[in-house]
Amino acid sequence: MVRINRAPDGATHVSGIQVPADLSKLLITADMVNIIVRKTNEKAAQLHQESVKNIQMLCGIRKK
Repeated sequence: MVRINRAPDGATHVSGIQVPADLSKLLITADMVNIIVRKTNEKAAQLHQESVKNIQMLCGIRKK
């Protein structure tokens, strides 16, 4: 759990943040990571399929 504390001088301090990765957990949700992973995998599959088609055409296995 992250708590934001206000000091007597008015400054705010966020407790629970020890390393930069802790801050990223506040900004990036699990749902966001899942979307990024899904979209990345979709794009990788698309590029792989295009590469396979190009190789097949170069080898004369597949027509355009």
